[in-house]
Amino acid sequence: MNPELSRIAILCISVILTIAFVGATIVSGVVARQRPEESTQALLGLVEGGNSIRLLSTLAVVVVATFLALAGSLTEGTIALLSSVAGFMLGGVKREAGEVPARRAT
Repeated sequence: MNPELSRIAILCISVILTIAFVGATIVSGVVARQRPEESTQALLGLVEGGNSIRLLSTLAVVVVATFLALAGSLTEGTIALLSSVAGFMLGGVKREAGEVPARRAT
């Protein structure tokens, strides 16, 4: 893998993630100013169940795996570790009371 192309790809992904984060922060700030009660309830609902931390951790694992793959330092052991962490995080996501789990094909 060409190291220069890897650096450019890592830089591009970093810029895209930064723009997305700044954009989400601006939009959530505007919504919070226009509707403070509804945004407070939505934020408490998001944080209350712990699902947000699990999903953010999984997103962080995906971003780290992408950077390691682009840098050429992703080994089989690292893949196993990152996939087990992501699986553990996603396995603990709680469902809403009315949600019915998907049926497995047997």
